[in-house]
Formats: sequence, structure tokens, C-alpha cells
Amino acid sequence: MTNASSQTRQRIHRLWPHGAVLLGLAVLFIGERLAGSEPNLVTLGLGSTFLLAAVLARATELQAAPRELRPVLRRLLSATLGVFLAIGVYALIRFAFPGDSPAFERIRGALWVLMPIVLTVSILPLVAIEAATMPVAYNVRYEEARILRAYHRGLGLALFLSSLFVGNYIVATNDEKVDLAYGNQASASEATRLAVQEVTQPVKVVLFWPRANEVADRVLRYFEPLAKSNPHLTIERVDQALASELAQKAGVSENGYIAVLRENSKEKVRIGTDADSARSNLRHLDKSFLDALIKVSSSDKVVYFTVGHGERTWTIDNKEDVRPPIKLLKRQLEAWQYKVKTLGVGEGLATELPKDAGLIFIMGPEKPFLAPEIETLNKAISAGARVVIALEAERDGDGLEGLLTGLGLRFDKTILANETKNAPLTRTPVDNTYIWSNKYSSHASVTSLTRNDRLVTLLFKSGALVETKPNPALPGIKTDVVIRAMDGTFADLNGNFVFDAATEKKESWPLAVAVTKTPATSTKVKGADPKKDEGRVFVLADVDAFSDDLLQVSQGNSYLLRDIVLWLQVNDEPVVPTVADADKKIEHRRADDAYLFYGTTFGIPALILIAGLATVERRRRRS
Repeated sequence: MTNASSQTRQRIHRLWPHGAVLLGLAVLFIGERLAGSEPNLVTLGLGSTFLLAAVLARATELQAAPRELRPVLRRLLSATLGVFLAIGVYALIRFAFPGDSPAFERIRGALWVLMPIVLTVSILPLVAIEAATMPVAYNVRYEEARILRAYHRGLGLALFLSSLFVGNYIVATNDEKVDLAYGNQASASEATRLAVQEVTQPVKVVLFWPRANEVADRVLRYFEPLAKSNPHLTIERVDQALASELAQKAGVSENGYIAVLRENSKEKVRIGTDADSARSNLRHLDKSFLDALIKVSSSDKVVYFTVGHGERTWTIDNKEDVRPPIKLLKRQLEAWQYKVKTLGVGEGLATELPKDAGLIFIMGPEKPFLAPEIETLNKAISAGARVVIALEAERDGDGLEGLLTGLGLRFDKTILANETKNAPLTRTPVDNTYIWSNKYSSHASVTSLTRNDRLVTLLFKSGALVETKPNPALPGIKTDVVIRAMDGTFADLNGNFVFDAATEKKESWPLAVAVTKTPATSTKVKGADPKKDEGRVFVLADVDAFSDDLLQVSQGNSYLLRDIVLWLQVNDEPVVPTVADADKKIEHRRADDAYLFYGTTFGIPALILIAGLATVERRRRRS
């Protein structure tokens, strides 16, 4: 009896308009697939007719329905009408805005985003309403609450999918690539940016790549910020096959190269055109470009290292010599385009220095200099020579008394130590002699360190004491203490690495002094530049500060070397720290280790305990 009555009872709303919607969409889809890129008026007209019939059927159904059925029928009509409007938007895209004009392209882009959104927020609610109605399709009334919940779920899903359409459009129109592979830097390093900013002569960077090349886009993104930072640096991208004259000038025979040109100097860096094969070269792009820039921006320069007095060197000839070498120091100077030579008695140290001896390094001598050698160095400094003196406090280091006295200085070989401000490298009391400091003056010889005193510290191994001792009898001498030890540093008189209040005192001891000596004649010559004619000497209390052991763990020591060379050199050419591919070992200060230890041992468990107690207390109060 019940089945017979349900079969004779009329469906609560018509089903065929749904079929008309599906049929209209199918006709449009098949017609567009067959037509290809050209619009098909026949299938568009036929599909639109089916959709219009469905809209009219829903409208007449709503008009004739009783009031209690209208809320659901109204939503059926709006969803069906939405499908029809979506097809209308599609027709506008295909017929109303043809051509390749930029204005039409923007309009079509917006409509291509709008059309699937309108279609989705119409189709999914329509399907949701029908799915909720199907089990009770022959009832007299709708289960309105149930159908409205289904409608809202369908609409919510449609809006979520619509957000994906919008996101896809934004991503497609703003194509950005981020390379997260190890070693690939999205931008130039600080060292490279600094080198570019210091370029004072026109430098041209030519990128030889074909159009629409992924590697070229990556390289161009690297160079664009650099070009904006200095007008002297220009970037040009060309195809090697179409710019044969420029390629010949740069010495490039195929695409995939970066050429750095300055006057008659040229350097080239090979990257490649294939993304997979160029990955390794892209990883070293920053360092390769920095090396090329320094080479074309620098002229021939020579630095001399004194020998014959047990100085530190980059080679270890004696196996019993356990002192850390200075290979990294030599390598860094060579990266700055300095030609490294040795200076001994045979090269004129005891008579007259070579003409190209513009920069001289005296690295921790352990044997005294001869009187003629001291006299030669004093004359050279008075004539405008530039010298770095790094002293040896350990072993039998020579204090260079004959040379320092003429500069108004005295060297005390007493080892300095600090019980709190040190680097725990060995986890023994000896670590008290690995003192660090970020107390810099405003002198030009420590410019980078002064600007970054909160970020960059210097590390000294058993740094000894340098005391300034002004002497009015020495004309033209000016001394400036540029680096001091941290508060709490003491001269370890008895060598036990521990502060003894009875015999030792804590002070902010001088660690480095910058000395200038102005020749008396330079101020009398018309047009003479006293700063270029004056002798400059940088005296450092510890030669180990520039040894391999400390240069490879302390970035501050590398920046100190840069600042010193930049202050001492006569010309204004770029001097920057090179970029190492390997990560430097991270060394913590002893205070940092204490914070890490107590924080992880007590701090984090205490926070977890407090949070747990608070949660339990909150639950107890609620109950």
C-alpha cells in the first residue's frame, strides 16, 4: 500500500532540469574539445539552450510552489542560474575579448579566474541539495534543516576550491622560484655586497645565455640587487650567438658564461645552461663572482713577510715546530690580489727595502732583528712604509724593542687571561688565555669591527700586553689604542691561569695599537697628501690571532685583517673577506655554554612543570 502511494505521488521538485544542466555542460565540453582553439558557436548555442531551459523550469516551479517549499526551490534556482551565468562569462572570454592587446589579456585573465569560481559555487550546492533530497524526494515537504545543512556544506567546499583557483592564478602570474638546495644563496653575501659598494670604476657584467633559460633567470636574480647598489656596476644579458663581437672581447665562445669586464681586464665564470649540470657551479656563484670582481678591480700589489728571525710562516720546515702556521693569512692576501714575497737580508732588509715593498708583515719573530735591519725598517716607516707587527708572547718571542721604541711603544710579554670572558676550546684552565674582546675604538683601522661590535668579537690565544708610551722627543708620532681587553682581564704573572688578587690586577689592557708617523717634509711640499705619505704601523699583541687555528673559527679575526689591510694600503681598491664554502666551526663563549647548560637542564623542565601544574589547577577549579 505504501509503495503504491509513493509511486503515484509526485516528486517534490522536478529532476529533469538537473539532467538539462549536465547535458548542456557536456555539449559545451565536447564541442570545445573538438573545436580546439577556435570558438564553436553551434555547441555554445546548444549548450546554452539546455541551461536556459533548466533555469526557466526552476523559475516556473518556484512561481507555482507553495510557500513552505520556496526556500529550497529558491536555492535550486539560484544555483542553476549560476551555472548559466558561468557559461555566459565563458562566452565573453571566447568572443568579446579576442586579440593579444595587453588590456584584453588582463580582462581575460580576470574572467578566467571568475568563471570557474561561479561554476563551482553553483554546481556543488546543486549536487548537495539533490543528494540530501533524494531519500525523501516524494515527501510532501522538504526536511528544510537537513537540506540547508547540505547546501552550506556544498557551498563551503565550493568556496574552498575557489580559493585554490585564485591561489593558482596568483602563483601563475607571479612566478617566483626559490632554490633551497644546499649552498645556493638567494642573494649575494655581505662580503660581495661590500666589494660591489667599494667599486669606484665602471665594471660591466655580461651574462651570456639564450632567452627563456632557467639558469639565466637564477643568475639574473642574483645580480639585480648588486646592480642597484652601485651605479658603477652594470648588468647586460646577451645571447652569445647574437653578440659575437662582445663575446670575442670577453673571451667567451658559448652561452652559459658570466664575463666581468673593466677597462682592459676581464674575467669569466662558467655556470652552464642546463639546470641540472649547472647546480654545482650555481652553488659557488657568489664566491666565483667575488673572486672575478676583485681580480679585475685590483692592480698588481706586493706584500712582504720578514724571514730569518723564526717568524711564523705558511710552511712548516721543522717538524719540531708546533706553532700554528699562517696559511690562511697568505691565502687571504692572495685572494686580495697581493703577490706574497719574503723579505730577508738578501732582499734588502738590512740595507734598503725593495721599491715595491708597500706592505710588510712581521709575524711573531723569536730571534732579535739586527741593528741594520731595525734601522732600515725605521727609515722605511719614516718614508711612508706600511707595516703589520704581530708579536709573540709565548716561548722566546722577540719583543722588537729597537723598533717599538722608535714608535713610542713597549711590549710586555706577560700572558693575559680572563676567567669569564673566554672561549672554552679545550675545556681546561688553559681556556682562560683564549680571551675574546669587542672593545674597539672609532679608529679607521677597525672600521668594520666598530660598526658590528655587538655581533663580531675577536679571539686571542694568550694575547700579551701592549702599552702605549708617548715620547715627546719623537716628532710626527701618533699612537691610538684601537682594541682593548674586556673588563676582568688580568696579567697572569705566575702562569696558573687563575686570578690572584694579592699580586695581579684586572684592567682593560691594550691589545692593539695603530701608529702613524708623518714625515716632516710632507707638509712642506705643495700638493702633498700627508695621509698617503705618512708611515703607518699596526701593532698586535698576539700573532696567534692571525694563525690558522683562530682565523678558521673566528670571523672577527678575518674582519680585523681586512680592516688593517684596508687602512694600511695606499690605494683605495676593494678588500673583502673571501667566502668559504665550508661552514666554520661554531665556538661558544663560556657564558654562552653556561646559559645553554642551565637553560636545557633546569629552564625547559621547569617551564613544562609549571605548565602542567597550571593545567591541573585549572581542571580542579572547574570540577
